Parts: sequence; structure tokens; C-alpha cells
Amino acid sequence: MGAPGRRFAIDGERLFVFDAEGRLHCLDVATGGLIGRVDLELSLANNMLFDGDRLYVSDDYSVVALRRDGQVLWRSAITPNRSFSLCGLGIPGGNIVQPDFSKA
Repeated sequence: MGAPGRRFAIDGERLFVFDAEGRLHCLDVATGGLIGRVDLELSLANNMLFDGDRLYVSDDYSVVALRRDGQVLWRSAITPNRSFSLCGLGIPGGNIVQPDFSKA
């Protein structure tokens, strides 16, 4: 990884790290070895959330859903409003990720 990690999520034996260049890296937790990487074409990652076999990653204006093998399943643009961006993800009946206002 050339750029420093910006966000990360861990699920079992895999660590997913989003870097400052818009790439998502998948690492083996036990060895630190690179399993794979995918360019998400996002400028940042506000949140990363697992739900079953999917990983959702959001930035200020979009959400990307991926399988654990890195295949992008879908990408959805979020229409921006005047002053707020998409800063939280939640799965009904599942995990909830709270917004991070540390950079506000």
C-alpha cells in the first residue's frame, strides 16, 4: 500500500483497508499478506459496514456494495444537499454505524 490507510474494517480473518488513493485492500489478519485490492473510485471512505457476505463503503456522495472477493455488485449515487453529506450507514435489523463528526 503506497498511500496511508484512511478507514478499515475487520471481519473474521480479513482486514479491509481503504487508502487515500481510493483503493480498498484486503489483508489476511494472521499474516498481513495482501489477498487483493480494488479501486473503488471514491475520494474517501466515510464508513464501511459488513452485512452477511457484503461490504458497503460510502463516501460523501455514493455507496458501493462489494462481495468479500472484491467484486463490485452495485454503486449508487446519493444526491447531495446544501450542507450535509452521507456520513452513516445502517442495515435494518443488523449493524449500525454511527456518523463520525471528528473532522467537522
